Amino acid sequence: MARPHKAHLAYCPIPRKGALMRRLATGQYQATPLGLEARCTVCNEYWPADTEFFHLNQSSTTGLGARCKACDIDCRAEAQAA
Repeated sequence: MARPHKAHLAYCPIPRKGALMRRLATGQYQATPLGLEARCTVCNEYWPADTEFFHLNQSSTTGLGARCKACDIDCRAEAQAA
């Protein structure tokens, strides 16, 4: 019997107050009317700080990876090609 499909729901991990304040001060995060956005370290564009645009990273203080998913896929493909 086929397994039921699990829906992927994007969510925004809530960073600790100190980590959030540091990232806002350095420009890694920005607060917009739509919510919190994080800057990708590769393309330097701001994307919503949630799991739809960034991979989870449990070792990070914010819970998200530094690269957006699109840049992460490109970097992994380049590394495999090399």
